[in-house]
Amino acid sequence: MRNLKIDKETLPVVKAGLTMKRNALKFNLKRYQERLSAFEKKYNMDSQTFLKKFNQGELGDDADWFEW
Repeated sequence: MRNLKIDKETLPVVKAGLTMKRNALKFNLKRYQERLSAFEKKYNMDSQTFLKKFNQGELGDDADWFEW
């Protein structure tokens, strides 16, 4: 891997871009965690149990299973 040199004037722009990206990733992670939690509550099953049962073909082909 090569080193990347950034001049002093460009550094704040790069930092701002990275901060925006990090914030977007945090936001998306929170949304996905909320969606998982909703499925877990709706079906009274944690996601690991769901995945195991789904992969073993125990749950059928309901649309919720594929979204989960």
